[in-house]
Amino acid sequence: MGAMDEAMDDGVAPRFLVISQNKTGTTTLGQVLPTTLPPGAYIAKFHDHRLRPVDPATMTPKKYAFRQHDLGVLDGIRALDARTGRLVVVTATRDPVARIYSHFFEKRVYPSSTLRGTVEADWTADGFLAAFRPLFHETLPALLRGELSFLQEVLNDGLAQEFPNLGFRGLAENLTRSGSYARYHSGAVIGLVLPSEDLLPALRAALADLGIAAVAVPDVMANAAKDRGFSRLYRAFMDGVPFPDRLLDLAYRSPLPRVLRSPAEIDALREGWIARWQTSA
Repeated sequence: MGAMDEAMDDGVAPRFLVISQNKTGTTTLGQVLPTTLPPGAYIAKFHDHRLRPVDPATMTPKKYAFRQHDLGVLDGIRALDARTGRLVVVTATRDPVARIYSHFFEKRVYPSSTLRGTVEADWTADGFLAAFRPLFHETLPALLRGELSFLQEVLNDGLAQEFPNLGFRGLAENLTRSGSYARYHSGAVIGLVLPSEDLLPALRAALADLGIAAVAVPDVMANAAKDRGFSRLYRAFMDGVPFPDRLLDLAYRSPLPRVLRSPAEIDALREGWIARWQTSA
């Protein structure tokens, strides 16, 4: 029996916290877990940046209110006793290139004044690419830095710094694959790393392995972007605005996707984008 199995067999009820990057299925996890877990087991969902230090003076009142809520959640977790509590951290991982395109659209394209008041029919593909290509090139280095640093800075160092009460010493301890997902166990923290493209079946399997089998995990993922329109232009943008070679190589050095994918699978993802861009060109 593994370390995680022993931890979950000690009669301690786990609490669940979602910590994941934008556009990996965080919304779905935040909707599914409260309805499928025992009452009181679900805590909250956090995107990666919400564990990073932020200066409240730079925030809008709305964002500051959210931050105050976040701080309250973190304080509650810090109150857990490692002898009587377990924190299950749920994270999803996605093809980094696909995630970065999606993140760019969600955070920079859809809210932009350039797009505001228009519909997809107002745009030609060439006009859309010309409007947003410079912004993508400007934003891409920062998006890559967030991608490359997430595992170390958020899941590893962030958990250790935020929750010293739980005895966390690093996610590399006992990090193992278990079928479609991976898991780690350190102190009173148990981590699940799920593939976003097979998120709900992997979640179902992980919960069963934790002894929470009598739950009705749905089969449909939430998709906040599906009703925005612009799907034709979204596809045209991914086809017509490729990553520069050096930055594409950097994207596939991201350590989190490699937790669930072999080097050959990572290479196949990279080559798939190259072939897509060449075909479009």
